Amino acid sequence: MKLLTLNAHSWMEPNSKQKMACLAQHIAAEQYDVIAFQEINQSRFAPKAPVKDDPYYFPAKERPNIHKNNFAYVLQQTLLKMGTAYYWAWFPCHMGYRLYDEGVAIFSRHPIQELHGFVISSKKPYFSQKRRGVVGIEITNKNERMLFYSCHLSGWQDKKKNVFLQEWLRLESSLAALHPDQKIVLLGDFNASANRRGKGYDWVTKVSGWHDTYALAPFPKGKFTFPAYQTGSIHQKQQLRRIDYILCNYKPTVLSAEIIFDGKDTPLISDHCGLKVSLETG
Repeated sequence: MKLLTLNAHSWMEPNSKQKMACLAQHIAAEQYDVIAFQEINQSRFAPKAPVKDDPYYFPAKERPNIHKNNFAYVLQQTLLKMGTAYYWAWFPCHMGYRLYDEGVAIFSRHPIQELHGFVISSKKPYFSQKRRGVVGIEITNKNERMLFYSCHLSGWQDKKKNVFLQEWLRLESSLAALHPDQKIVLLGDFNASANRRGKGYDWVTKVSGWHDTYALAPFPKGKFTFPAYQTGSIHQKQQLRRIDYILCNYKPTVLSAEIIFDGKDTPLISDHCGLKVSLETG
């Protein structure tokens, strides 16, 4: 089973249309089973998209308005024109810069049987960019029911009110209630650096016991998913970090793991790199 996660940065990226075309070509060539996206936005003032007639769209219970320039919708339509069909869903998390609705999305080559989308932040209004949410799907692969969630969490904070920990515990609690004794895969931007001890990564992998597929791969390729990078006029001079993960609540057999869209074998298309993982299933 081939998986991909990418914080796409969407229309906030310079040359975003060209980068989307590059992403679409890559997906069409790789034929991933499940893809998780974060920071998927749409203009709040764009006309609505005709998703009622889209047999591949699976709406959340709240039935959010999908606009014609929703990044996930445009990408899915682009892939359809290329002969690659994906079932998909989008969950809005917050307003961005008063111009965008921003959220998380998930694509699947397998039909979506159930959809779960919910907020993991505590009492944050929609206009707050600190409001976080997740979207999850249930699919069947090789006669096995599996769950996949696209996640975007806040960073670890060494203070009494640790937002990352609050979000993580709320996510874990919700998953335990919704999916007891089921295999779950979390994909996304966790804002938790793998080389910082005693913080978010250690809590997720050591305290909660989730398995980092990159760390389980026999020969993981690449080192960092958050590179020093220039976005428009903003230059991010931040430490190189691995903060994007594909995590399992069971110990999978990982065939390969590779950080892509890093400017080496594949071009940079976002302020994050992507993570590509192949799991043995069935």
